[in-house]
Amino acid sequence: MYGERLFSEYEQRFLKRDVQGTLVLRAVNPFNWWRFIGGSAGRSELAADYYDEILFEGATYADLLTRQAPAVAASGTDISTGSRLAFYQNDFDLLCSDLNKVRLSRAAATSSAVPVVLSAVTFNNHGGTCGYQYPAWVADVTKTEGRVRPSARSAPRTDWDRHEAPPGTVAQLLAASGVPIDRYSFETIETMKDRQEIYGWRREILIARERLAGATEAEAEARVSLRLPELTTHVMDVSFDEVEDPAERDHLMNLPTSFVLPAEDVDRLREVAGRQLRRSPDFQALVRELGGNVRQ
Repeated sequence: MYGERLFSEYEQRFLKRDVQGTLVLRAVNPFNWWRFIGGSAGRSELAADYYDEILFEGATYADLLTRQAPAVAASGTDISTGSRLAFYQNDFDLLCSDLNKVRLSRAAATSSAVPVVLSAVTFNNHGGTCGYQYPAWVADVTKTEGRVRPSARSAPRTDWDRHEAPPGTVAQLLAASGVPIDRYSFETIETMKDRQEIYGWRREILIARERLAGATEAEAEARVSLRLPELTTHVMDVSFDEVEDPAERDHLMNLPTSFVLPAEDVDRLREVAGRQLRRSPDFQALVRELGGNVRQ
């Protein structure tokens, strides 16, 4: 935002300033308590105002458009879904909002809003009011039936996105513990699928190079197999997304990430897990390769 001034001013204006102490004092000051009542008020809004005072001087994203500088994307995490929100206009198109009007201090507060220590930052969602059309690929990953790459997870429903007021401390703690489990389970499965494809492509390229060098197909296969043996990976999704009964799927999605569940839910989970596993094409292929049969 301020170019070369970064090197002469940032250290004193922020790095060597007791930002935490000031925020604590402002939070306990009774004259600021009215700001915690209603709407999107919270500790992060106090932080945004303070960042404005000491750093951003009221600047918005529109002020960055006149700067000849590399693009930098601040980002935050949607507390209810764990999804990443980038401060790019493409993401704000989903909200039917103009990023140019967003204060840089609010973006900084969003990025630094550690759950419990600071409150969630609220951005009003005007989606559906500006004629925005989703890209075609969105349908493949959001449709309930026949999703392209479903992955095992729970997704308890919340109404946080329907209120300006940020969720309370207990709710934030639960989200901070549960959402990462769901997100990283999904990412691990997707990474395994991608690695399987990359491994296959690498073998094909090496075999093609051997053939171009004059080797027969059998010779090329043998040489490459010494370095990269033929490998078949079966990635099996046991996914609530693929449960056919809408009522049962909804019930399972709303089970909490917890070390204690009612006995009937435990039995139900085990039954559904076995059923979904047996329906997995990858599981069926693995069982057939091992000489067995899958009992439905």
